[in-house]
Amino acid sequence: MPIVFPPTNRSTAELFRRTGELAAQEAWERSGSSAGSPVERTAAAPPPTVPAVPLDQGRPAARRGPRSGTSASRPRIRSAPGRTRSPGTVGPRALLSGGSERRVAGYEQLLAEVARQRSALEDGHRALDRARRALAEREGTLLERELRIRAAEEELDHRRRSIASREKDVQELEALSHRRPLPSLAGAHRVSPPPPPTEDEAGRRPLGSVGPGGPTPPEVAGAPWAIGREMGPALTFLGQRLHRFGDRLPTGNSRLDDLLLGGLPPRSHVVLVGDAFVGKEVALYSFIAEGLRRSEPALLVTANRTSREVARSLGLVMPGFDLAEQRGQVVWVDASGNGTPEGQNRFAPRDPDDTSGLLASLDRAARTAVAASPHGRFRVGFLGLSAVLAHHAERENFQFLQSVLGVLKPLQALAMYALEAGALTEHQVESFLGRMDGAVLFRQDRGRTLLSVKGFGQVATREWVECRATDRELILGSFALERIR
Repeated sequence: MPIVFPPTNRSTAELFRRTGELAAQEAWERSGSSAGSPVERTAAAPPPTVPAVPLDQGRPAARRGPRSGTSASRPRIRSAPGRTRSPGTVGPRALLSGGSERRVAGYEQLLAEVARQRSALEDGHRALDRARRALAEREGTLLERELRIRAAEEELDHRRRSIASREKDVQELEALSHRRPLPSLAGAHRVSPPPPPTEDEAGRRPLGSVGPGGPTPPEVAGAPWAIGREMGPALTFLGQRLHRFGDRLPTGNSRLDDLLLGGLPPRSHVVLVGDAFVGKEVALYSFIAEGLRRSEPALLVTANRTSREVARSLGLVMPGFDLAEQRGQVVWVDASGNGTPEGQNRFAPRDPDDTSGLLASLDRAARTAVAASPHGRFRVGFLGLSAVLAHHAERENFQFLQSVLGVLKPLQALAMYALEAGALTEHQVESFLGRMDGAVLFRQDRGRTLLSVKGFGQVATREWVECRATDRELILGSFALERIR
């Protein structure tokens, strides 16, 4: 299309001409026309006509004189009046604005590309952070597993050493049972067994019975404290003679009976001293269960738990405990203070601080247990004795214990008390132990539970023996040769 330039000076006209040629060339390249280039058509076309305008047209008369040396002397060229641009013509301002829009569009595309790259970079950083956190978590998990494996290896090594030590003890015990002297027992010598009974004596009393000459020991090969309830052949270790006592009564735990060389002396009063949950209660439950199996009624005094709770725990040790209770073989003194009503074979003092009511209930319960026993013997289990003694002065506690022993000692009662050492002072515990016939002490050392006996006369060892308590029994470790080490 033809381009019409406004009247101007020569340099401006040249600029407009070149701009028009560039715009025509770009339009031709976009349209793909083959009718000659726009420059050629522009050169062939006649040059645009610029009308001549008088220099003094429209100016005041005083300023119509000629000027020289400045831009004011240049004539101002104006468009001819009545001249308008055709609809198909393109002005230079439009051409210049079209190039700016293209540059702006290019800049916007570059900014969009930079934004996309920045977003991709941020996504990469976030992915790296997630991977780093995942690796840290995995590293922590691996470290925790390594610590657990090390702990398991240490536990396994400890168990191996324990098994090796027990195996050594068993081998030494087997050597003793086969009457082979051990190098470490150079000072031991065998005691000659008593002469065999005559035919008349053997006919008059059976083997193992108690007669004028004492119990007749059977020929049982083995260690003096071991296996069997009759007295075995005795050995002397370091000048001490060890054998089982035939008159002792079982505790319900065979390993504890071996430690005590047969069990508890008749009509003795024994206290179990230790922290909570070390095995005192289950040892006392086994003691009561053994008496019920031997048709000996049980008198149970509880001051820290209700009778129903104690009955449930006893049912784990002796599944037939509820039947024995229904037959009237169990007498309760419930001093827990939980409002347990009294009934048949059940007495309920007001609370653990009511010592006078507790003693009166104990006296009535003891007479009931004696009446239920065919031979007058019964067993007493006192749970929660610390709850009774903790709130009274030492003088009052002494009087209370004296009264309890005054009620039970004249009777054929075998009693066991559970006492928590932490509830009393050391002096009070020692004073209490001085009134008992024997004590079983518990303590904890480096995660292990240890047991030792005090009193009872002659025992297998008084060293600390490792033990472990479950809901049903107290398990004792090896102690056969502990005393001679």
